Amino acid sequence: MHSALDSWFTKEKRSFPWRNNPTPYMVLVSEIMLQQTQVRRVLLYFSQWMNLFPSLEALAESSEEAVIKAWEGLGYYSRARALHKAAKTIVAQHHGHIPKTKEELLLIPGIGPYTAGAILSFAFHKRALAIDSNVERVMRRLYQISFSDKNARSLIETHVESLLPHKKAWHTMEALIELGALVCQKKPACRFCPISSFCASYKNGSIEDPPPKNKPTQLFRDVACIICQDEILVVHRTGKQIMSGLYEFPFFDSTKEGRSRKTFLHHLETHTPAPLTFQEKLPATTHSFTRFRSFLYPWIILSQQKFAWPDGKWIPLDDLCLLPFSSGHKKITTMLNNYL
Repeated sequence: MHSALDSWFTKEKRSFPWRNNPTPYMVLVSEIMLQQTQVRRVLLYFSQWMNLFPSLEALAESSEEAVIKAWEGLGYYSRARALHKAAKTIVAQHHGHIPKTKEELLLIPGIGPYTAGAILSFAFHKRALAIDSNVERVMRRLYQISFSDKNARSLIETHVESLLPHKKAWHTMEALIELGALVCQKKPACRFCPISSFCASYKNGSIEDPPPKNKPTQLFRDVACIICQDEILVVHRTGKQIMSGLYEFPFFDSTKEGRSRKTFLHHLETHTPAPLTFQEKLPATTHSFTRFRSFLYPWIILSQQKFAWPDGKWIPLDDLCLLPFSSGHKKITTMLNNYL
């Protein structure tokens, strides 16, 4: 089976910058970026990242804010922080060389079993398992492993292990990932599959659908873009908050339609010591993260004086583009730049 799969992969594989003469560092960066993110989006960021941080040493020496800024828009920012910590650890403990054993790799922040396997396979061409959601889907269909099977993960690992040849195992491993990404998708294109003749689900004409995902929780937030002369108030998220390391504008939980102008101004005045004046209501925007979908209703508010705000600071309006914002609030900065 693996020969048919390898032949297909050689002919059909896509060209990616991290596939062309890859270094261990390129593999590490690409695999972290590709977690929960589509390839087409990663392609927009990968080359820019490599230009900014061309080596582990360059990444380790950079500030967290610079790293988060470079990641801005990719989402799941804990990955960026973990990658930054990984670089620091590898430089400090391994002299800048990514380890070549699974045991050592798993001790590095941000590197789990899949990423460790991917590095060993694609960077060092070792016979290692790199089972992502694409491979899992292929294996479930190929061997008709049910979602209700409690031993599913163990069975999948066993079957992948049996498919990997002792020569060029990395080629077959990446071919399985590519097959899931291009052919054996959620809605499979079985007639294009090079191994359909081996597939139990295809032979039986029964492809089990995955359990339905839970719908995201909706959040509604009024956002205050408070400007005093040529400065604007922003909040820096820190600690273990979801948006840790990112900037946002002050916001308040709201209703599905958002507050009215009068109601929001009155609400703001209970939180600020300075007189406020309504300037403009900006178009509503959305922001999806983890299990949530946030609906943002931004307002431009003028203040006669600056005041203290929890985790807040006043910055020049011209510096907005220099700070890393969460994606929803990044959209608001773009609207502000167009308006002001």
